[in-house]
Amino acid sequence: DEFKFGFQKFLSPSTEGLDLGYFKNDVLHGYGYSSLDLTHTKFHFGNFVEGSAHGYGILVRPNFYHYGEFKNDNRDGFGYYETDEQKVMGIYREGEGNGYFEFEYNDGVFISSQVKNGKRDGLGYIIDGDEYYLGEFKNSKFNGFGTYYNGQNYTGGFYKDNELIEELEFCKKLFG
Repeated sequence: DEFKFGFQKFLSPSTEGLDLGYFKNDVLHGYGYSSLDLTHTKFHFGNFVEGSAHGYGILVRPNFYHYGEFKNDNRDGFGYYETDEQKVMGIYREGEGNGYFEFEYNDGVFISSQVKNGKRDGLGYIIDGDEYYLGEFKNSKFNGFGTYYNGQNYTGGFYKDNELIEELEFCKKLFG
């Protein structure tokens, strides 16, 4: 029942791994390292509570890594996620994006928006070279009031599923 520093190596027909850190009742509890394979290409390093990632840590897989806060093994709180194609910073709740996010893609596209259940939902903007959209999103599409610039012309109005439904003028010039 005491906190002990040590390690456990485990092998089974389906899993092999290593846990290293502080243990309580034979599970990680406190700062530690847990790897699900002995090649150490899949691991979590950080705080644990009763064997689950809980608190600040880093989750690493062969195709991504995530720095941030965890709760019950899920991303929960502020986090930074990176793959070969993109960098993402935002707020997670129970493993899903729920809050303000910024996405930066290797092809130069930048997106800043509110996210709900992993999809753009609320106010935000997209910059893609000379083109940009500033406005409302729903289900990761232009939905609501917004302004789109195609590199030559501005179009403001009401959008639904990325299509302009009604062109509107949001601001008028004063004095003509």
